[in-house]
Amino acid sequence: MPSSPAFIEPLFPPLPLYGPPDLLRKGQIWFFRSLSFFLTLGFLLVIILGAIVTVLVPATTYRFAHIILGKNPDKHRKFFKEERRRGQQFKHKSVKVTDSISYYAALVDIEVEPFTCETLDGFTLHLQRLHDKRPMAPGAQARYPVLLLHGLLQSSGAFCVNDDDSLAFYLCKQGFDVWLGNNRCWNKPEHSVLEYGDPRLWAWNIRQMGGLDLPALIDTVCAHTNRKRIGFVGHSQGTTQTFCSLSRDQHPELGLKMDSFCALAPATHAGALIDKLQFKFMRVLGSKGFRLFFGINAFIPLMMTFQKILPGSWYGQTGYLVFNFLFDWSDALWDRRLKSRFFQFSPVYVSSESMRWWMRDFAIYRSILEDSDVAWFRKETFPPLAFWTCGQDQLVNGQRFTERMKDHEAEVTIVHQECIEEYSHLDILWAMDSVDRVARKVKEVLWACASDRHEFVVPRGCDDVAYRIDPRDRC
Repeated sequence: MPSSPAFIEPLFPPLPLYGPPDLLRKGQIWFFRSLSFFLTLGFLLVIILGAIVTVLVPATTYRFAHIILGKNPDKHRKFFKEERRRGQQFKHKSVKVTDSISYYAALVDIEVEPFTCETLDGFTLHLQRLHDKRPMAPGAQARYPVLLLHGLLQSSGAFCVNDDDSLAFYLCKQGFDVWLGNNRCWNKPEHSVLEYGDPRLWAWNIRQMGGLDLPALIDTVCAHTNRKRIGFVGHSQGTTQTFCSLSRDQHPELGLKMDSFCALAPATHAGALIDKLQFKFMRVLGSKGFRLFFGINAFIPLMMTFQKILPGSWYGQTGYLVFNFLFDWSDALWDRRLKSRFFQFSPVYVSSESMRWWMRDFAIYRSILEDSDVAWFRKETFPPLAFWTCGQDQLVNGQRFTERMKDHEAEVTIVHQECIEEYSHLDILWAMDSVDRVARKVKEVLWACASDRHEFVVPRGCDDVAYRIDPRDRC
């Protein structure tokens, strides 16, 4: 990675340098891995215990009390009638709880084609391309390509777990050529040279994900679709690495390969949750203490072990309890029938260095870049932007991002902005009304900003969507 201006360095301090793993270094690595295994096991057990005490016990008590009184404990839920209707509709269908995108895609008549690419620093990245099984009209044109990128501790499966309401499946069935991207390491770390136990494999953070992973993913989609520009949709961390990469002092030229950028729950400013006890604990450890406690390789790889050995439904319910405890995410707007699916793709392998950046550097500065009056982006390269923030999101601060764009990024072309007051961080993907509240507008923005769109089939419901001239073409 090229060096950065001085004002970037406090937010992205230099990564540790590790030499070749000789005998002495292998012994040190083994010691660090062994120590962090027991420390993180204890940490994980405390988190699970906290989830049981503060989430599971109150929820169980609430349900039991209502049943004793002869009341339906779910009747207060916003989508109670729709949940019951869908439950009746699908009660005779035997559906597995699995971590296979292909399986969930097949349920809605979509095929998945896998692809791989390699970053400049040797990591193998995995992509999935979706194909609608429904036959196209004879002589139909190509579909407009769109890349979706997931959030922290997730993979592309997060876009594919709620049947036809899944954002990826919805866009595919509406007529887009949908590509799903995954960051480095995913659920199987692969590198051209380095092995799993080598700490050099894990010496990266959000800056490498934005500067190396994102260009590799976009270039792959452009190459296979023969396009110079594509549409891009990011959620949470997927927006973080994109905003970092497109900033004026990092890789702004990448924006010229995007027709539009749809940011869902943009993670640019820290929310109130960063001050919860468990996150404060990670912060006060300091850099050396964090590496000693959480290791210098993968971040709590024991979580992935549990994912492999536990039955899918058990793991999904446990995952919900833990994430609810950590991030205050609720299933109030989700289809509970699908809840066990939602966490089948979380977590994935990420580096301890990446989590250290989130829990320390990001938490200290409360922003992904220096939050000054200096503009982050260049109008000549930054793509037209649409963003959706969540009013109940405590993980990131959508209001500060909105104010930032209004006060200091006046040159960025904003084609749509919206705050959905009742949504929290994951509701933007998984709420039962997310198609009506989010996906339809995403579809319209992608099509309105699509370059050379006369070459593509018109997505369903977009016949009257006018083309927006890209102001960058005038620069």
